[in-house]
Amino acid sequence: GERQGLPPMPSALDPDADAVECTAASREKAGKQDWSRQRLDLARVRRHGDGAETTVALVDTGVRAGAAGLGDRVTARGAA
Repeated sequence: GERQGLPPMPSALDPDADAVECTAASREKAGKQDWSRQRLDLARVRRHGDGAETTVALVDTGVRAGAAGLGDRVTARGAA
């Protein structure tokens, strides 16, 4: 089948994670939706709302609170 390349990701967590930048966003546009997005049927879901006023919880051991992509929106930190 047709394959689509993804940007490289670190293979292990850096022990100095607070000093390491996140993997940069890829500038490459997806040529097709992967199976998970197809399964979600995002075009149909969008008719029910656009996500405005939605709070999202992120539970992960590899999040750097100061990451530029989070834009100072991390409101709590705790032990993993």
